[in-house]
Amino acid sequence: MFSCDAGGVSGRAIAGVAKVIANPTCAEVLDALLSDRALSVSAIASEIRIPRSTVSEAVGALASAGLVRRDRHGRSTMVRLSGDAVADALEALGRLAEPPAPIGLRAVSRMDALRRGRTCYDHFAGRLGVELADRLTSGVLTPGPAGSWLLCDDGRRRLVALGVDPAMIASAGRRPLVRTCPDWTENSPHIAGRLGAAICSLWLHSGLVRRLPASRAVQVMPGAADWLARL
Repeated sequence: MFSCDAGGVSGRAIAGVAKVIANPTCAEVLDALLSDRALSVSAIASEIRIPRSTVSEAVGALASAGLVRRDRHGRSTMVRLSGDAVADALEALGRLAEPPAPIGLRAVSRMDALRRGRTCYDHFAGRLGVELADRLTSGVLTPGPAGSWLLCDDGRRRLVALGVDPAMIASAGRRPLVRTCPDWTENSPHIAGRLGAAICSLWLHSGLVRRLPASRAVQVMPGAADWLARL
């Protein structure tokens, strides 16, 4: 939780980050990177339909603010979000903002796809993410202290049997096993943390969902309903 106390994050620091996010091009770049893909500046420019030079300037500002990182791969520079905290902040801001009414069939179809299911950094959001959270909190997870969630032994066995990498849900590591993440299109939270990332990775690599072109929306494929039923 941000704080203006001396021991917390200063209001000036928050304002600095907020100023960068408030830039429309920077916001568009961040939205494109919420798919948890590393993209080149040219790929981002093509996806959000903004000139490459403008996108490059926005990426520089975002990197200076610590919101994205840039990695060299040969002659290319790949850009991605600096971490899941950035994704959480963007989803939370999305809940506060009044989304513009989509105009035109293409915009309406894009919004519908995002509401059905999308990636929020490295976990699922939208109706897909909320349904997954409901299934997980109905037997796989058990309530812990201070509103947290813990993975019960039977739940762990079921997840491993369904193909979730046990190393990704091991107890070690600084990143929490389970976090709830606010969902800007739904009224219920979805599941983030190591568990959310493990399930998202499994579904993407096993073909239970596929990414839609130039979007962080995903299409649920045959077999996903069976996986959820077994969960």
